[in-house]
Amino acid sequence: MLRPVLGILTFLAALLMLADGPLTAQDKGKAAGKKGTPHDATLIKVDPKGHTIEVEFHDKKKKKHQHYKLTESVKIVGPDGHFTKLEVFKKGDHIKIVEHEGQIHELHHKGHKGKDPGKK
Repeated sequence: MLRPVLGILTFLAALLMLADGPLTAQDKGKAAGKKGTPHDATLIKVDPKGHTIEVEFHDKKKKKHQHYKLTESVKIVGPDGHFTKLEVFKKGDHIKIVEHEGQIHELHHKGHKGKDPGKK
C-alpha cells in the first residue's frame, strides 16, 4: 500500500522539477539579454549621412535634450514594425529609444508629428 503512494509522490516531485526548470532558465535568459530601458522622445534633428540624431525626452518633470551617434548595430524599426532606414525619420517625429549606458540599441518610429502612430 505504501509503495504505490511513494511512487506517485516521486513522480509528482520529478514532474514539478521538470516543469520549473525551463521557466527558470527562460527568466534568466531574459534578464541577461536585456539591453536597456525604453524612452519616449521627439526628434529635434536627424542627420542620416552622419548617423546622428538629437532628441528631446518626454519627462514629466523637465525636458531633456540628448545627442546620439548611431552605430551599425542599432535596430531601426518603422511604424509598421519592419526594419527601416534612418532617412524615414523627420524632425518632430515621435520615437521610442531603447538605450543602455548612453548607447542606443533600438530606435522605433512611433509616428509623424500631428498624426496618430502607425497611420500613413
